[in-house]
Amino acid sequence: MSNIGVGTTNPLARIHTYRDTASVTYSALFEEDGTGDASISFLLTGTTQWSAGIDNSDNDSFKISRGSTLGTNDWLTITAAGLVGLGTASPGSKLSVSGAVVIGNNIGSASAKAQLDVKGTISGALITQNGAGNNYFMGNVGIGTKTPSVRLDIVQDGSSAEQDITTYANGQASTLVLQKARGTAASPTAVISGNIFGRISYRGYDGSAFTTNRASIDGVATEDWSSGVN
Repeated sequence: MSNIGVGTTNPLARIHTYRDTASVTYSALFEEDGTGDASISFLLTGTTQWSAGIDNSDNDSFKISRGSTLGTNDWLTITAAGLVGLGTASPGSKLSVSGAVVIGNNIGSASAKAQLDVKGTISGALITQNGAGNNYFMGNVGIGTKTPSVRLDIVQDGSSAEQDITTYANGQASTLVLQKARGTAASPTAVISGNIFGRISYRGYDGSAFTTNRASIDGVATEDWSSGVN
């Protein structure tokens, strides 16, 4: 069996197309004028087959499918509207994924780091995974509000004003810890006398805005702190 060359007298594969032009049009075209699919298929004899092309029966979506035909076991779908589906043939957004997703560098490494970047009104990484099983948010976080003004902003608009911290463990209490250090996060220094460890403040709405702190409970250091002493 000989190789077939199109535009070349020295074909290097079963079908080899060649041209030397400045054209930006396609080098090969697969056209379907009926109700069938315009597709190609790849087969490892007796093992695996994949197909790719335009699914005529599914609103002309481009698909990569595991099998001899499109429309069955569709792993990648791109609709005519530009929506992309992974594991789903019916994406409802720019990217729709059915199944678990792993994002990161050096997948499988215990030290791998991952992040999800959301562009637009939010700059930089929104959610970051540090490789040790810990997730953290960059910027302010809002629960019940789209416009958080502090690191954690919780808004309850309804009948219940209760916020719960629940612990299920023998001999352990639900604990809210307020910590204080001087200096910076990169170079913290010891607390000194008069520093406020934490504050629980109370504010009320005066008809036009929430007031400044009108009452508070403070935890205050009464002496200078040093390692192993306090």
